[in-house]
Amino acid sequence: MSNPAGRKDPPDWGLVDAIPGLVAAADGGGLRWDELARAVERSEGDKSFRTSVFVCYRRGLVDLLRGYVVAPPLSEAGLAAADDAQARAELTVAAHSMGRPGARLNRRRPYPTVIVALDDRQHAYAARIARQRQATAPANQAHGCTGGLAEHLLGACGEMAFGAWLHHGGPFELSVGTYRSQPDLAGCEVRTRGAGHWDLLIRDDDDPALPYVLVVPYGSGGRKWRLPGWCWGHEARRAEWTAHHGGREDAWFVPQAGLRPMPELAERIACANGELAVGDPGYHAAAEGK
Repeated sequence: MSNPAGRKDPPDWGLVDAIPGLVAAADGGGLRWDELARAVERSEGDKSFRTSVFVCYRRGLVDLLRGYVVAPPLSEAGLAAADDAQARAELTVAAHSMGRPGARLNRRRPYPTVIVALDDRQHAYAARIARQRQATAPANQAHGCTGGLAEHLLGACGEMAFGAWLHHGGPFELSVGTYRSQPDLAGCEVRTRGAGHWDLLIRDDDDPALPYVLVVPYGSGGRKWRLPGWCWGHEARRAEWTAHHGGREDAWFVPQAGLRPMPELAERIACANGELAVGDPGYHAAAEGK
């Protein structure tokens, strides 16, 4: 019998048992989605197959990395890839509780660090967008900036880094004059902070149903950026993450160790055909008291 409209296909528990072993035994510790599907005699688009992979992912039995299903953990490889002492120190700090006593973090399994290097063309484009945003900023400070052109450039570079990673270096456009009228990219809000160890900032008037991506500088020079992770807006609203910084109202500062991995966001966007639908099912269930 076919499933009623809107109901997800259940996982195949035989596949859930088999997939981790197949992935771990593969050369390099991982398989492309199509390779894994062939190994279990399914099509890559088979919904039950994909659901089974995500069950394995949620249980920490496999990880998802840019079109591959891989065997965890990969954190040491990500740490070893750091190419300067400052970045290595930042990655080490981000893997812990940021020295915040009593903080209850989401203890998610390790995942590879995402590093993006902007080339001259990408950086020049981000600088042009920053100048346009500065020139067209209304009295209420478009894009949330109060620090002038430098802060606009910081934000534009962060969005450029996220877009370059998400689109595999392909073309995309940054917006001007759309502050709070639409998400930054692919249904996501991008939050770029000025230091590599800083938290993801969520304010009270931010939409709790949107995903928020953290981007921080990687080393010096303004060309390399690190994407520590992301979370839904409603997930940030925890008492232990409330703080008062910068002389502004209280806000939520999500530590990097409490963020979801970037490969999960890429998979969600890919499944949504390039544009992540607003609203996490968990958020709507909570809002309805379920």
